Amino acid sequence: MPPITGKVIMKKEVSIVLSVERKNYRKLAQEWYGLTDEQMVGMDVHHNPARHEGGRNIPEHLFVYHNTLHAEVHGDTLTAFAREGGKLGGMSCAAKKVGAHDPAIRSIAGKKGGQTNAENKTGVCGLPVEKRIEYGRRGGQIAFDRKVGVFAQENLGKGGRNVPKEKQIARGKKASETNRNNKTAFFDPEIQRQGPLAAHRKKDDDGKSIHAKKLGAITTSQKWEDPDHPELGTHNPGNLVQRQKRLGYPHGPENRRRVQ
Repeated sequence: MPPITGKVIMKKEVSIVLSVERKNYRKLAQEWYGLTDEQMVGMDVHHNPARHEGGRNIPEHLFVYHNTLHAEVHGDTLTAFAREGGKLGGMSCAAKKVGAHDPAIRSIAGKKGGQTNAENKTGVCGLPVEKRIEYGRRGGQIAFDRKVGVFAQENLGKGGRNVPKEKQIARGKKASETNRNNKTAFFDPEIQRQGPLAAHRKKDDDGKSIHAKKLGAITTSQKWEDPDHPELGTHNPGNLVQRQKRLGYPHGPENRRRVQ
């Protein structure tokens, strides 16, 4: 048995597992520190240790500094030049439609982002239905006023001609069902109340509804008679019914016919 010396030597191995490296380290740092887009304005992401000393794009190596403090940490104008170079590079990519500015890449990223928002109920997908309807109406009005999107002159009618009739009908039914469920568009109670009144807003010099006068002219110009009692003469439907009632004759729709 070895002598007891009062000193115990322990051997222990410790392994540290670092986070997975991500390309967009700025977004990674924002998520890591729980900062909003507004809080990231004017801020830089600093690597410690530095990239040339083995620093990586992982949360453990990222720190968020104000841009002026970041420049002082490096003790030179390197960060200012890097920031300006990044802007120029972004402008060049936008002009040449490369990288993230490639329409194909943006389309794929947009679909992926929309799917993520729909699953996580974030962005517009996290808003109440009323708010989304309001935004949709506002966007549609802006597009209509500016003649952009489907309202652009070169796009008018293209969708209808390129979509099969069966698909157009299916889309119309689906949109109508959505409006009915959400009480939007024509199914909005307020719009339903305004609909019948809208036709009567135009008045003549006497203040009477022009639309009502047209309807009256159409109604009074049509003459009807009782086929079983032609001696009653020809009248508009209301007057003919009154005469039939007065004499005790049947006065239903089947008891009159239009005079050609």
